[in-house]
Amino acid sequence: MHYVTLTDQAHLDELRFSLATWFTVEPGDLAGNRCEAKVVAATVTLQGVTAATPTFALVLIHGPRCTERLKDGMDVTSFLQPREALLQVAPSGGQATGTGAILPNERPTELWRRSVATEWVLLMEKDVVQDRSVDLSGLSEIRLSFTHLAKRT
Repeated sequence: MHYVTLTDQAHLDELRFSLATWFTVEPGDLAGNRCEAKVVAATVTLQGVTAATPTFALVLIHGPRCTERLKDGMDVTSFLQPREALLQVAPSGGQATGTGAILPNERPTELWRRSVATEWVLLMEKDVVQDRSVDLSGLSEIRLSFTHLAKRT
């Protein structure tokens, strides 16, 4: 599992006002001696966000450049078509949380089974924000967790 927490004003304001923010995970950011880590699930929590509906959609985008740390310690970078996953987020108790995952026997589509180490984008669609009355004014923290399959070095 790899965790990312964004609390700085720049990231919070990007999501609040432009409805998108990005961040990078590097191979060395992964805990322990993990290599060839592939995403199988992602969870996003937006602290302080409310909505008028039980759920709203959030887009998580896997960037075009991804880097894998191989067992011998070498980093290999690939350039791929960006991929995205639509997460259904449920607001409750002052936070909104949504998870997406690949089923064990499912063919990899979207961003699943790609490297954790990439530039990630969190995107909210303007129409969804308006239609679902999503209120980002109280956004105080963005938390992400990436469940991954990996090898040990």
